[in-house]
Amino acid sequence: MSKLLDRLTLVALCVLGAVLASLLIVEGWHRVRVVPIVRAQGDPTGGNKTVLVNKTRRLDPIEVVKVLEGGKEVAPGDPSQDDLNWLMPKDLPLRPARQFRTAYKFPAGESWLRDLSLVLLNRTSKNIVHVSMHVTFPETTATGPMLWPTVRFGQLPDNVAFFVSGEAMPPRPEEPIFLEPGEERTFPLVEQGPHLRKAIEGRQPFSTVSMCYIHFEATFDDGMHWGEVGGYSDPDPDHPGRFTPTDMTYFPGPLVGPPAE
Repeated sequence: MSKLLDRLTLVALCVLGAVLASLLIVEGWHRVRVVPIVRAQGDPTGGNKTVLVNKTRRLDPIEVVKVLEGGKEVAPGDPSQDDLNWLMPKDLPLRPARQFRTAYKFPAGESWLRDLSLVLLNRTSKNIVHVSMHVTFPETTATGPMLWPTVRFGQLPDNVAFFVSGEAMPPRPEEPIFLEPGEERTFPLVEQGPHLRKAIEGRQPFSTVSMCYIHFEATFDDGMHWGEVGGYSDPDPDHPGRFTPTDMTYFPGPLVGPPAE
């Protein structure tokens, strides 16, 4: 009889312990601080990388002809839904964005940014002397605002080397470039790779980033500026550092090569 009572007492204690543990879990759940998980896209080892660019529009002055990784050409393709979800809220339509962007996917290691190069074509009848690449890293939104450092090639003409305030810009270290009409040129990120990586590692491990989205700006030798958002604009001679937008249908000269989409 005593053994039976001992067993019943043990069972009762176990049940009571389970109930108390459940109450503690429920009570403590609201105090748990949820830490955002940084997701690396593709292969969990970080081997698959993606570079997204906008497809060339009819009035764009430059065209991405090739993307090279380690000197080897990467085949273009359509972005996946997962690619696009990184760039925009999931409630927005994805089909137009998929048609508007091109994805370059390739296996690569830790040096993928350093080994990345883009071949650009000047589609206009004017000389391009300065190109800016805004390299956006969508996966950095897991730890704060999206990072989008800028990589620059070439030098701005003297008549537009001013801040919006009108103050002259200090000399920049980039080597001059001269991209003639119809000319293709390779723009390597070799020197900028460590800079881009450092910007990321200030926020999160570099291994958590497997995608970048690149969009462009260009400046011609006469100071005319073009951006993918604002189109073409002429420098204002009376207000250094400011520009006047051109007509939205403007294109500098006849198209060089076949017209884009």
